[in-house]
Amino acid sequence: MLPSKPSSLKRISLAAVWVGAAMWLPFAWVVLMDYSWDSYRMTWVRMWTVLPGIYVGFFFHPNESQMMTMMLLTTVAMFGSLVWLGSRGPRRLVAAVVIALCICVPESLGAYSLFWV
Repeated sequence: MLPSKPSSLKRISLAAVWVGAAMWLPFAWVVLMDYSWDSYRMTWVRMWTVLPGIYVGFFFHPNESQMMTMMLLTTVAMFGSLVWLGSRGPRRLVAAVVIALCICVPESLGAYSLFWV
């Protein structure tokens, strides 16, 4: 007898975990680096959830609220679309994780260099 297909909730949850890890773990340097826990670092820790959208936020930089809003919208759109893609099957899950890494690793490197400016 063939195994049954996993439920859609299980597939979506699995895709959300893998895509979330691929999107936010590249930014783990924010909490893991050897640097004092001052207000500057805490600002970056609070921004951790929206850091995957940091490149879009550059276009709105002088206005802090618009920048954070656009970073949030970009992060939510990217996460939602990649979870949707990843929940469509195992090959598409691998593709979604690779896409997330290809976007977030360069963003993380850029954010790390901005941290020291």
